[in-house]
Amino acid sequence: MRLILASALVFVAFAPANATTFVSASVDVGTNATLDTASDPQSSSMSTAVLPLSLGAATSSIVTNGGYSVASYAGSSATWSSANAGTIDIRWGWVVRAGGSGFTTVAETNQTGTNWTYTFTASGNGSFDGRFAVTGSGDKFGLQSLYSTADLASVSFGGTVFDPTSSGTFSVPLLNGQTYTMAVFNYGNVGNVGGFDANGGAIADIDWSINYVGGTVPEPASWALMIAGFGLVGAAARRRRSTGVLA
Repeated sequence: MRLILASALVFVAFAPANATTFVSASVDVGTNATLDTASDPQSSSMSTAVLPLSLGAATSSIVTNGGYSVASYAGSSATWSSANAGTIDIRWGWVVRAGGSGFTTVAETNQTGTNWTYTFTASGNGSFDGRFAVTGSGDKFGLQSLYSTADLASVSFGGTVFDPTSSGTFSVPLLNGQTYTMAVFNYGNVGNVGGFDANGGAIADIDWSINYVGGTVPEPASWALMIAGFGLVGAAARRRRSTGVLA
């Protein structure tokens, strides 16, 4: 009985660890507002090379001319519950009051290449899986939707130039030992020569997780500890047999 208990303790003490390697992560947003010849480009970013609890970036651009104005905004936040799971929240939109101004009028929320990126090394064969929901409100034309890039390039987040609203799931296969970068961005922009009025916004929420075939793969250090643990159990069993002690 004591030998069985010792074996159980070894398995508990040296259970396989989650071996997904966190490489880097970032959130980036950029906006621009143009009215006549004036513009206001803004950008914000946050990145890390260690597993963070959360990252966040937000920015807004605004230009006024007399009683006319163009304002655009964007924000991106992300959390990691572990190297294997997390959430993303991206918001973008504008408030434009330039109808009848005769001015060139542009609102943009797509001034960075990505709004969220995550680079990691897979510890086994599996998949990067997620669910997304994008909701547009107000004047939706030009808000478009989310787009994927890098190793997430095959994913479609739906939505159209007329309305970003969409929802669904995605899955990208992973190969053991390969490093991946997953990234998404919005492409919201609207403009014309002569001015217009618009008040629209979009919110995108994504939950994602990394899942391996057969579960997680032990790290090399965990393998070494488990082998040592088996050795201890084997040595204990041999001593018990040599002394004639029964379990």
